[in-house]
Amino acid sequence: WSAEMLEATGIPPSVLPEVLESSTVAGTITREAAAECGLAQGTPVVPGGGDGACATCGSGVVHDGEVYLSLGTSTWLGSASRKPLLDPRMRTVTYGHLRRGLYSLCGSMQAGGGSLKWFAENAGIGLGTGGGGSGGGGSAGAAEVPDPLAAEIDGVPQGCEGLLFLPYLMGERSPWWNSAARGCFVGLAMCHTRAHMLRALCLQNLGRLE
Repeated sequence: WSAEMLEATGIPPSVLPEVLESSTVAGTITREAAAECGLAQGTPVVPGGGDGACATCGSGVVHDGEVYLSLGTSTWLGSASRKPLLDPRMRTVTYGHLRRGLYSLCGSMQAGGGSLKWFAENAGIGLGTGGGGSGGGGSAGAAEVPDPLAAEIDGVPQGCEGLLFLPYLMGERSPWWNSAARGCFVGLAMCHTRAHMLRALCLQNLGRLE
């Protein structure tokens, strides 16, 4: 624990648990706890990690240089690295990987798949639901564009004829870190259709970092 942070907050170290690595066996399920939760007595208990760290391992990214993209309500690009990425402009996040000796480098968009769901609901578009999850506080699951609509989007030329979508419907994380940011369509013209708007929205959901 940070002595500086404890002093600043007035929290006594005695009330905090021992700091352990994610894979350390901290103890086992007691008889009393087993009766309450239904797990077997003696089951090992480990600290584990936060949602992003566990998602990184769950995606199979457990070696240096591996990368994955999660498309849920929020969208993020995560990786495993032997070296932290200390960006002076704070555009990305670096936290400890569950595996010793690795760091997890992450850039996260607050409303990735959430933007698609929002547009679909308000434009009367029916979406399928995938099994994907989300970070950032709850998830409606990943959304899937139905085949007829996907064909409609494919008919829109690359660049959406100048139409852009800024997906800041819930503020933004990386790389802007601005809770007051708001979304908009930029460059709307008479030539643009619903398909243009949806394609512009889907392109932005790839979580591009600048």
